Amino acid sequence: MNEKRMSTVNLNLADAERRIITAALVKHEGRRAAMAEELGISERTLYRKLHEHQLHAYYETVIG
Repeated sequence: MNEKRMSTVNLNLADAERRIITAALVKHEGRRAAMAEELGISERTLYRKLHEHQLHAYYETVIG
């Protein structure tokens, strides 16, 4: 697979991950334990993913 195609695949995976995390965030109204359980990851990993995808500010809005 060429480098340009790999870059596109990585962007698509990142976008998919962001969408899945956002859906869990809305569904569970910001409850990290429930979100992490549904996603099959630890709360610490979820915390890192929220920052990685710049969703931490959105998280703060949801739990408001």
